[in-house]
Amino acid sequence: MPIAEWTDSGRPVTRSEIEGVAARSGVTFPDQYVEFLRAHNGGRPRLDEFRGIDPDDEGVVDFFFQIGGSYYTDLEGHITGHRESGDAHPDLVPIARTPSGALICLGPEGAVYLWWEEALARSAQGWKLAVDLTSFLRSLH
Repeated sequence: MPIAEWTDSGRPVTRSEIEGVAARSGVTFPDQYVEFLRAHNGGRPRLDEFRGIDPDDEGVVDFFFQIGGSYYTDLEGHITGHRESGDAHPDLVPIARTPSGALICLGPEGAVYLWWEEALARSAQGWKLAVDLTSFLRSLH
């Protein structure tokens, strides 16, 4: 993964644990995300500001969700909650949160999106931030 400095990462996780979360959640994680979880298991990147594909899209990552995290940081709980809310796009998988509560999500093709209520004004799927996780992580500054 392109970012070297992280804080508050979760405990080390195995590929089997990651596959278990994916299976229970009914999702498939892209290989890039599996490797990210194995390397960091969530946490806070030191470089946390991002820009999207649209130059006007800017934001801050509060934290990436973890396997086995607390109520606030647990990946599996956030995937389940996102799906059960009924107002979220069913194909988006939340992987991180901004300080304002917006979700950073993976789309079915592995692209990274920002999801929150105002996203509906631009796209039913949210704001596309990057073509994949590696591109998104490299965009953090």
